[in-house]
Amino acid sequence: MSVLEVHPLGALSKAILTSSFVGSASLLYSAAAVPDTFTVDLRRPVPSASGDQYFVVIAARPQKKDVSWFGHAFVFLGMEDQAQKRSVVDSYGLNLTVNTRTEKAKAVFGLADGQVTSEAISMTNDTSGAVNMTDSIVIKVDQSAFQSAESYVKSFRLSRAGNETAPPLTVTAILHDCVMFAREVAQHAGLTLPNRNYGTPSTFYPTDFLRSSIRSLRGDQTLTFMGSGEYTGQLVKEYTGQVVNGQAHGAGQLTDDTDGSTLTGTFRFGVAEGNGVWKRGNMTVNGTWFHGNINPDNVTVSFKDGAIFTGTIDANSFSMKKGKIKYPDGTTYDGTFSNGQTLNGTAVYPSKETFSGDFSGGVPSRGTYRWPNGNTFCCNYDTKGKYVDGTYNYANGDHYSGTFQDGHYLKGKYFFSDGSIYAGTFKADDTPDTGTFHAAGQPYATVYRDGQASDSGGGVMVPVPTESSPNQGVSGTITN
Repeated sequence: MSVLEVHPLGALSKAILTSSFVGSASLLYSAAAVPDTFTVDLRRPVPSASGDQYFVVIAARPQKKDVSWFGHAFVFLGMEDQAQKRSVVDSYGLNLTVNTRTEKAKAVFGLADGQVTSEAISMTNDTSGAVNMTDSIVIKVDQSAFQSAESYVKSFRLSRAGNETAPPLTVTAILHDCVMFAREVAQHAGLTLPNRNYGTPSTFYPTDFLRSSIRSLRGDQTLTFMGSGEYTGQLVKEYTGQVVNGQAHGAGQLTDDTDGSTLTGTFRFGVAEGNGVWKRGNMTVNGTWFHGNINPDNVTVSFKDGAIFTGTIDANSFSMKKGKIKYPDGTTYDGTFSNGQTLNGTAVYPSKETFSGDFSGGVPSRGTYRWPNGNTFCCNYDTKGKYVDGTYNYANGDHYSGTFQDGHYLKGKYFFSDGSIYAGTFKADDTPDTGTFHAAGQPYATVYRDGQASDSGGGVMVPVPTESSPNQGVSGTITN
């Protein structure tokens, strides 16, 4: 490139990101016609090894007496050069001149004045109104697209002007004025701007053409996609939003009639790219899309009943896989899911009680329940979520190991903290039914039959029951 302007690294990007690629136009436009800048990112989402950034900018200044009767369009080729630690900008324009005596149009191509470049990227802020830029379209491009645009500029210069010092080339104003030159450069950079209608004042002047193009790029358009489905008929997807080169590109919404879902967010080259919100039925998914697919990690799912999940989902079905969910009643669960149902993790209830364990079909199957007072319960559950056997540990040192029925002891061993043991069956009120009670330190046991205790073991020493190993709790889950 023939370098006209060199600035510190980042100056060009800063000017673009802060929408200051246009200079002051206070003397040129009324308050109702505020200068506008539109940025379109045509870079493919592949990280650059060098980190360099490339820009092609189409800008215009308005008509002004003694400067330009029609206004003028310029092309800026900008690069953030990481290796050289600098911002480089070249300015080009195809300047149309008219000989009033011969009425022959001449187009003079060349590097634009340095002042134009400086004001375009707001390095200076000359408010004299001489060459202030107004509207502009900033195109972020990959290196290949940048080189294509640059090659076109160079080939245009060599083929039409011969060289930079060659005499001006006489051409027709309609075919190659400054606006058409700028439009062709944008085309080589990968952006198709609307056709210029010479019979429509709103697109004739450079600034008007730029503003019309910006409105087209920014305004919503509707695209409908048809595809064959598993049933007779057509599956329809409809996109409404910003469109570039006939593709969804920018902010928009995609509606899928096959499942009733909508995706609202940013699109690039026809597919979702960046932050988006997907909705279907009673669930809303907030996440990040890449090449049309959601990044399954760090996703937030909100349900209509008020439950909120954060974590990892299945990239295809959007069902929960691993993370934390908070239910409307205050219950939280942190763990894994299967087909959207709790599988293995830890639940915390509003009462501060917790459960850790395994789930099957969304209901407990095995785990450990803990109370704030220190009691714990390691147990197994039936298919309906009712515990059937396990070990209940009391904070005072007592514990029971055995089976349960309807939440009560059924058959097992109760170990007292003083060393006493009861082994047998229990009544519905958790009192001994049939079994033996061995007081701590005593060689004989008291025998229970139908809830009644005998005075002694009849002189027969009854072996002291030994405790079987309690079930060990595992990390667990809960479901709403």
